[in-house]
Amino acid sequence: MIQCKCVLSLDMALFQHCSVLFELKELPFKEKKKIKLAVTDNGGKISFVANKECSLIVTSDVSSLSPGRIRNIVKHQIPVVGLNYVQRCVEADCLLPVEDFKLDVSSTNYLPAACKDTKGNLYSAAGGEAPHGALSTEVGQFVELLWQEALGCIDLILNTPVHKISLNDVTRAEGLLIQVQRKIMENKNDELSLKSQCVIRDILNVSEMTLGSTVPSSVGKYRALRCSIEAVPKGSSEFETVTSLKVQVHQILRVDRAPELQSFKRELGNIKPLLHSSRPHNFVGILSRGLLMPCVAVSQHGIIRTDAGNLGSGIYFSDEINTTLKYSQCSLTDGSRLVLVCDVALGRCKDFRKKDLTLIQAPEGHDSVHGVRNAPGLQSEFMDNEYVVYSPDQVKLKYVVQLSSQGDELKSFTPGIVQSDEPLSGQQIPLQAVHVKCKLVDLLAQVIIFQKYTNESSMPIEAKYVFPLDDSAAVCGFEAFINGKHVVGQVKEKETARREYKQAIEKGHGAYLMDQDAPDVFTISVGNLPPGATVLIKVTFVSELIVKDGSIFFSLPSSVAPWQESAALNQTTQVTVEKVCVTDEGASGTFALALTSKLLSSKTDCKAVVSVLPGEVMGPEGFQLLVTLTEVHVPRMWVEQHPNKDSQACMLVFYPNFEAASSDKSDEVVLLLDASQSMKGESLNSARMIALQILKTLDHNVSVNVIFFGTGKFIWFTRLETKNFIKHFSSAGGSTELWRPLRALSLLPPSSGMRNLLLLSDGHIQNTELTLQLLRDNAPHTRLFTCGLSPTANRHMLRALAQAGGGAYEFFDSKSKHTWSEKVASQIKRLQAPGASSVSVKWQQFNPTAPPPVQAPKQLHALFNDCHTLVFGFVPHCTKIETMVSTSELQKTKGTFLHKLTARAIIRDFEDGSLDSNAVLHEEKKAELKSFVIELSKEFSVLSQFTSFVAIEERVCFPDSLFYISLVVHNYWHRKSCVFFHILFLCFNLGVRRRERIYRHPRTDCRGRCGLFTLHELGSSVPCNSFPICHLRRLSPVEQDEEMAHSLRRGRRKGGIFSAALPPPPPPSVWAPH
Repeated sequence: MIQCKCVLSLDMALFQHCSVLFELKELPFKEKKKIKLAVTDNGGKISFVANKECSLIVTSDVSSLSPGRIRNIVKHQIPVVGLNYVQRCVEADCLLPVEDFKLDVSSTNYLPAACKDTKGNLYSAAGGEAPHGALSTEVGQFVELLWQEALGCIDLILNTPVHKISLNDVTRAEGLLIQVQRKIMENKNDELSLKSQCVIRDILNVSEMTLGSTVPSSVGKYRALRCSIEAVPKGSSEFETVTSLKVQVHQILRVDRAPELQSFKRELGNIKPLLHSSRPHNFVGILSRGLLMPCVAVSQHGIIRTDAGNLGSGIYFSDEINTTLKYSQCSLTDGSRLVLVCDVALGRCKDFRKKDLTLIQAPEGHDSVHGVRNAPGLQSEFMDNEYVVYSPDQVKLKYVVQLSSQGDELKSFTPGIVQSDEPLSGQQIPLQAVHVKCKLVDLLAQVIIFQKYTNESSMPIEAKYVFPLDDSAAVCGFEAFINGKHVVGQVKEKETARREYKQAIEKGHGAYLMDQDAPDVFTISVGNLPPGATVLIKVTFVSELIVKDGSIFFSLPSSVAPWQESAALNQTTQVTVEKVCVTDEGASGTFALALTSKLLSSKTDCKAVVSVLPGEVMGPEGFQLLVTLTEVHVPRMWVEQHPNKDSQACMLVFYPNFEAASSDKSDEVVLLLDASQSMKGESLNSARMIALQILKTLDHNVSVNVIFFGTGKFIWFTRLETKNFIKHFSSAGGSTELWRPLRALSLLPPSSGMRNLLLLSDGHIQNTELTLQLLRDNAPHTRLFTCGLSPTANRHMLRALAQAGGGAYEFFDSKSKHTWSEKVASQIKRLQAPGASSVSVKWQQFNPTAPPPVQAPKQLHALFNDCHTLVFGFVPHCTKIETMVSTSELQKTKGTFLHKLTARAIIRDFEDGSLDSNAVLHEEKKAELKSFVIELSKEFSVLSQFTSFVAIEERVCFPDSLFYISLVVHNYWHRKSCVFFHILFLCFNLGVRRRERIYRHPRTDCRGRCGLFTLHELGSSVPCNSFPICHLRRLSPVEQDEEMAHSLRRGRRKGGIFSAALPPPPPPSVWAPH
């Protein structure tokens, strides 16, 4: 029996010589103060540490005690009582025995009472760092086991290595499978299986932590789980509480997930430790993202339910190990089973004795449900106790128990601990030349790029070239010039285009493909490029311009450099010829526009043309053009009539100018520096440079703080310390947990004005939903501006963060560092200016029967001074807008320029995730609207993620086995030299060495000669459509000479390739060598 260490005496105060520790997290402040005064006013002391000097622990909720606190309680045998103990002692005016008030803490952080006979390994997850800086053998083997199970499950169904699949591929596949599933369910067919979609996503989601390595280290795998895992020592009191089950426990690990510490609804009360189990290959996802609701797990992640769902769609738990084992499976790796121990906030729990499969939430007035087990005298439809909650926020992972039951066959598993990753390499060839033409209309530009590719190898190749365009650009033309032919690309559905491209290469034709891998990443594939051949690719796109210092600014670099994106280049479009990557090294650029002193110009009221005099070229500084408008802040509208049909496309240009109110003035700036694993190296150096430039640009009267954050921690610095710290800080590792500093900042909003956050990151944010929700909740007093770094930055996420936070986004390209100071100044200017975050446009149509307008973007981003916004729309019979912006005759045009940009703007709305806040549901809706987007893309020849440009160059191809040249000469001996010369001439023009084998043909009576050439003999350097074929007839000597000369002239006109009637060759079986 445990006795209180307090000493009671008649002449002493009630709690004299007592040291009391209070755990009153959920109690209001006034009640906390009242209960503490009851102790201190009666001679007691307040303790802050649970050690041997502590006499008593008073708590309002035993579940609020941390695992470390409980370990100290057990170690020092400290009694734990509730609040009523202090009140009863004061009322009785004496120190009462603690036995009648003592709370049981043995089951709070351990297994349920029904599980105290179990033997097992206990795992815990609390943060992202390896315990003690390195993995223990037990934890390392457990992590390797989880990954082996997950990868083994994937390998059974995938034909492609998982590291070659992107998260976008998985999201698209999930959307398509959900659509297929709905169709099949309508036909009442249950053959569809979505298994392993969740496992694939879980493996790919950790790519930032492992830097995308195909062989990540064990420490990298551990950190990728985004939780700390610590083995509970065997023989400890914590371990002994679970060693008496009728199963063999191999290991117990303690688990705490950081997001659950933030979102767990502890305030509901009635927190019980309960059991949950799943297949071993699901535990990578469970530890990294937590438990999912069944409706999400099944419909969105493809997880097959193992429970009966007797109480609807919820998360099921049990308090008995035998029940839990029914839903577990033996590991394929070592034969063990995995069971979770979770803290479950049941709150008010309603008992059920009958099954109800329709429940999607707890009954009104309750937080959970309990299926009561059938027992003598208690009739129930449930064979076991079932506890169900309907929100993941009511669950907090506590332990993972690795165990085995009777009959399980165990296997030996001793993995090695990998500490380093393997680098990747690739092959590249140079791009030969680039030529650019431009046309400007208001804030729009039409750009034509000519790219020259040359195959300098001795084999046919497929050349792939990846290059960036601004995500506002719309590719609307794709053409190829080769061998004197002009091939115009057509927009087709992506799968159809790729299939035609692959089939054309297999048949020996030339094929050219242009794909959009992301809104700002495009790939050109030049397939079956013959040896020594040159092809000229023409790409036409339209794009938006920017406004700088009140003038429209157009800039063009002196070369078009590709963005080396391995995910795009690694795509397999064909397997017939060798694929090589193309870089811009050695490429020369020439441009149609050049700003020199020798110009010709012409202008009217609304148009201007600038051209370069012959012989003038552009210098290395590139081309820049500024167009100044008289009233730049006046809204403008352009209306374009389609030349071939009744269709109007409109563009509204809005460049606001409003004054700041005194209450909106910004006097606080917080720099958020991302120090995650993916920011190591050049990205971190760029972040330092930009951060120092921001400090230099900001006004000294502005209060500046810096927060440096990684996975498990963030550090706050004031302005006086920031400069020195920024110069020397290094990466903290882990993933980009932006929600942590956002949560801390939200607890103390600014007393006046706006707080402006400036994020420097590559955008690979974890827990995106929680992050975006924090930004939306704090939008009234906090704005977030984002600065994108790294060539692999997630630009879409950075834009989404800026939009949710009412700020703006800028990308800092490492290839154009000379623009960084300008971009920093732009962000600071927006940061210090007022913004409008609720902007909408209302179109007015003067024909009541006209179809409703289609506008893009539907929701406008925040506006700031000197920041323009373009709004596009297909608006029949449109002449003015709600802001009374009217269009004059000078702004009415005819063509397809605005139509193409309007189509691209509408397509971009589908691509930017605006259809649904949930990414998978967005993909599902995009799949449903796929036909509309494809038709829009094909109608206006605008490239999208659903479509591709494909151009096929048909070539005359002959069988690879034999190429036949027939030379029938009646006067063979007399004309031998002439005929022999002809053969040599043909082979010389083809650039191959002549090889001739003489055959006797029975019908020619030895007077005819046939030259037979196989593909091997002619060599691989000859295109299959370029073999010489010539048939000479016998004429008089003069006529024969004239005919031969004519044939030679005809060959020159056709580029040295002779063509003539080809007599069918006789069967080889009747030929005999002479």
